[in-house]
Amino acid sequence: MNSVAERVQNRPEQERERDDGRVRYRLVSALENPYVIALVAFLVRMVLIYIRQTYIPYYWGGNPGFGLETGSIARSVAAGEGFSSPFLDIPTGPTAWIAPVYPYLCAAVFKVFGIYTMQSHIAILGLNSVFSAFTAVVLYRIANRLFDRTVALGTAWTWALCPYLMIWPAAWVWEISLSALLMSSLVLLALRVVEAPTLRRWVEFGGVYGLAALTNPAILAVLPVMGTWAAVKLWKTKRLTLKHVFVSALVFWVVITPWLVRNRVVLGRWEFIRDNFPLEFRIGNYVGASGMGWAQFHPVNNAKLMREYREKGELGFLDARRSYPGEFIRQHTREFINITGKRIRAFWDGESLNYSRSKHDFWQKWTFTTFSGLALMGYLLAIGNRVHASWLMVLVTLLYPIPYYITYAQTRYRHAVEPIMTLAICYFLVEFVRRANFRWHSLRNRAC
Repeated sequence: MNSVAERVQNRPEQERERDDGRVRYRLVSALENPYVIALVAFLVRMVLIYIRQTYIPYYWGGNPGFGLETGSIARSVAAGEGFSSPFLDIPTGPTAWIAPVYPYLCAAVFKVFGIYTMQSHIAILGLNSVFSAFTAVVLYRIANRLFDRTVALGTAWTWALCPYLMIWPAAWVWEISLSALLMSSLVLLALRVVEAPTLRRWVEFGGVYGLAALTNPAILAVLPVMGTWAAVKLWKTKRLTLKHVFVSALVFWVVITPWLVRNRVVLGRWEFIRDNFPLEFRIGNYVGASGMGWAQFHPVNNAKLMREYREKGELGFLDARRSYPGEFIRQHTREFINITGKRIRAFWDGESLNYSRSKHDFWQKWTFTTFSGLALMGYLLAIGNRVHASWLMVLVTLLYPIPYYITYAQTRYRHAVEPIMTLAICYFLVEFVRRANFRWHSLRNRAC
């Protein structure tokens, strides 16, 4: 009896070529499947977590833990103390220091794997990696709508494999990766509303926006832009239904209202999602400020401020600084304008990297600036080519950082709009290659 190898060798050449073609087709099909890309993105991030050993719990203020305020609040929730104590696990009572969604997710992980254990750290970073991986799927769908399959695949694979886009899911216990997923999802939902303005799609848009607001309130800065853009597009084609818009807004408020009521009941007064804007403004605004924020104005880094926070409570501590933003702007208007200009520049050129001591900052300033420059070229090209929703992408990118323009800039804050920036970069590069290839063939044909 012939061996398997002999039978394969004796098969007709045409049959072997047909089988090889099927294998290649299946491989190509797999590589073009956005869910396969997402799986690769997840695995690559998990490998990076292992290689960089970012899963090892670190020390914050001399205490073991991770996640800064997020981890401390998650610990309180998991321990049955409620959404409280944002600093170093010191019992300081109820808080609205940060938005609730991500700390509650971390608390759920703590309940399963233990508080501040290495297993919990790995699980949370793995959850971040899932958020980041699914962002590739969302980007694929956006690009396929706005451009073509080539740009869609290029964008998804770039997001999956670019090392500089992996730092946040692989190293930070924070809402950064979830914010990026939600921001890109909102862009996709806005596009879907314009394509088919059904009640269901308006409800999805309002519901996801509510979830995004409870994850990262800075995303609210682009809500007017997204809503207005979709409404204008539908109004021009006489497909705008005000009832659907009203229902979408109602769903948004239904999602966020329980948290607002919680703040009223637990804190004793109405606070809109977060309550710490006065301190955030103080950290970044003072005479001679760099615009990157001064850590000594934060209670964690200043024993005197921590004592004040514990004695007065969160609201008393913040009330003592409530009037500072208005006073500083009135008394130092020119200084505030200059500092704001520094922050705007720093948000896009990576100046804050010069002030960072984090071992997890994979970015270099020149790569950060190059990323911004290529995205700008992509936006300009999309506008010049009258690409559908090009202005939406531009305005979302420019307006999202408004809260950081007036407080302080850090590298991680940009990640929420980096999916859209990646889309613009890939569009620019694909079009550049296409045009270069066209000119090359034109010159070659003329020479012949």
